[in-house]
Amino acid sequence: PFSVMTLKGGIERILKKEIPEVKEVQSV
Repeated sequence: PFSVMTLKGGIERILKKEIPEVKEVQSV
């Protein structure tokens, strides 16, 4: 489960860097 969290966090970080709008989509 830990590796999954790290992977998800990394993907979210990249998405946030390229698409700031991801912040709103993330809460959905």
